[in-house]
Amino acid sequence: MNKAEEKINSVEKDQKIEAIKEIIFGENIKEIEKEFGDTKVLIQQQRDQLSQFIEQTKKELEKSIQLMKDDMNRQMESMREEMSQRFSQLHDSSADRRQLGKMLEDIGKNLQA
Repeated sequence: MNKAEEKINSVEKDQKIEAIKEIIFGENIKEIEKEFGDTKVLIQQQRDQLSQFIEQTKKELEKSIQLMKDDMNRQMESMREEMSQRFSQLHDSSADRRQLGKMLEDIGKNLQA
């Protein structure tokens, strides 16, 4: 038998097997195939919904992170300003102490004279 005849015999066998399956299982296979197709569609819908949910959650997280960064930057800037003011006040207090010390020295000199 040559290859062409083998191929024809193989096709005929496949057709016969399919015919036997149809006789034995008939409606059951069609029903199973329909349910399988429905299940595939349902799985794809669930995947799509999950992808949308993940994307939405990702966007919300990115937005929350950005808001937190902005809030942190505002707080840090506020703290910098407050520290600058306190350093300025501390510097002013130090100057007042020097002036007070100088005045006390002058009073002491005046009392000695």
